[in-house]
Amino acid sequence: DADINDSQLIARLPKQEQAGSQKPPEGAQHASSTSRPSAVKGKNTQQKWPSDMVPQSGSGMLSRQPSAEEPAMARGTRSMEPGRREQSADRGRSMDRGRSLDQRQTCDRGRSMDRGRSEERTGVERLGLVLDVDNTLVHSVKRTSFPVPLNVKAFVNGRDEQELFEWRGPTLMSGASCGCYVKLRPGVHAFLRELKYFYDLSIFSMGDKGYLDFIRSILDPDGSIFADENVGSRNDMQGVSHDQKSIRKVCRHPTQRIVIFDDRYEVWKNDLDRSKGQLAFVRA
Repeated sequence: DADINDSQLIARLPKQEQAGSQKPPEGAQHASSTSRPSAVKGKNTQQKWPSDMVPQSGSGMLSRQPSAEEPAMARGTRSMEPGRREQSADRGRSMDRGRSLDQRQTCDRGRSMDRGRSEERTGVERLGLVLDVDNTLVHSVKRTSFPVPLNVKAFVNGRDEQELFEWRGPTLMSGASCGCYVKLRPGVHAFLRELKYFYDLSIFSMGDKGYLDFIRSILDPDGSIFADENVGSRNDMQGVSHDQKSIRKVCRHPTQRIVIFDDRYEVWKNDLDRSKGQLAFVRA
């Protein structure tokens, strides 16, 4: 009948033929062709996957199955748990702290090896050099010598380095201060820097310990030039005449291997007389 459409024609067919004539949606047909066995020429064929790939249940995705030949280390790396990663990070931080400690210890050992290196470089044993402070390394003058306070930061050398400093000193019973201005002698930093590789440097001042500590903070702020046992002041002269310095307070070299650099000969007279010409003295 020309006026009968397809749906009417299907309605007239038996129910078995109707079911066979309805086609599934295109997407469903594609899914069933890939997920179920298909009959081709009377044989059942199953979808084949690569030998090292397995389907994940419920997702339709493939995942790689490690082979027996794969190294255990590689499998362990991929499956490392977060806890193991944190342990590795902690070990790394501990190693960093250890390296920084090693660096500090290396610096300390380097300073203590200066003496041995200089002896290797020169081929001779180092001498002992005892330095005076006032009128040798620095010049000082009382603050009361000036009618007004000085701006010490305004006094700089040609390299724009400060060369004038103020030591306030202790306050006397009268309320007055015994402070002073301290001016570095030209080239004193280079002088000490060069000589420390050839001499064991000592420093001796007839001033008190507070004043000498102030001078050391300027000349040797990191303590790499004057060791504590090589520093002497008026406070160290207990039981000795206050107008005489003692070489054994600051230097332990043999007398014939010691040089004194001072502007006053008379403060070393006792040691010079006992040495009978073996102790060298250079007037600053």
